[in-house]
Amino acid sequence: MKKILCKAQLEREYKGMSLLAFLRLQCTDISVKSLKSAIDTKLCTVNGIVERFSTHPLKIGDVVILYQPQTLHPKHLEILYQDEHLLICNKPAMLISDMRSLQPLLKDRWLLGHRLDKETSGALIFVKNKLILQKLIALFKEHSVEKFYLALVDGQVLQEERKIDKPIAKLKNYQGQSLYGVATKPGAKRAVTLWRCLKRSKTASLLLCQPMTGRTHQLRVHLSYMGYPILGDTLYAKHFFCRTSVIRHLLHAYILRFPNPISHQIITVKAKIPEDFKECLKELKMTHAI
Repeated sequence: MKKILCKAQLEREYKGMSLLAFLRLQCTDISVKSLKSAIDTKLCTVNGIVERFSTHPLKIGDVVILYQPQTLHPKHLEILYQDEHLLICNKPAMLISDMRSLQPLLKDRWLLGHRLDKETSGALIFVKNKLILQKLIALFKEHSVEKFYLALVDGQVLQEERKIDKPIAKLKNYQGQSLYGVATKPGAKRAVTLWRCLKRSKTASLLLCQPMTGRTHQLRVHLSYMGYPILGDTLYAKHFFCRTSVIRHLLHAYILRFPNPISHQIITVKAKIPEDFKECLKELKMTHAI
């Protein structure tokens, strides 16, 4: 469970005060820099909704909660598969997919086989050398690597399954992040996603998604375009119908299936669902969806 550092309700005397100013009064033992960082990294909610703008004006009666940051660097990565050429681990959310962050968590030296977004958890492939990396890249290009993601999305999805075939392009930079979207402008690349609804509640749905192409932010863009953004994905949605409070986008690389680039035997791994994801499923009474 997320640990609460501070919980306070705005009284009349503080009407119109910014979120950061209010937190400075409530959390006198925490530096302004740390408070700003907490807001930026989705650790603050106003009335149960994540607020990422420190300048957000508060109203009388608003309930502000500040959560304790989770440890970003575990002592080791959970191993899902390993042989002399390949290593597949279960990456925690909030860990950047680069070797500077990941190598200290591995016993031996490996190369990163592909990437997951910082907030995305799940199965991540490493390779032993550049030759194996080239073979793995070839498998990706041939669409021989099957990837299945769990996405907890906002809203009640009524369809059972669907194929999204919409091109994606980079649109702009937003708050230091690259923002992608469905577009037909020059440079847009074809993107195809298959999804199936596993469970739905009145306010959220659990989808099993299979990206048939590997575009940046593909699932996040396609699901937002469909009208069902991933819960916690504040880059692609500003408001959520579901009131469940989350501090990162709930996307999990659940299953990987591909031929071993050396032996050609099929490798299938399933990454255990992280605790924050399970907590949300439990809160939404969707625990038995998978």
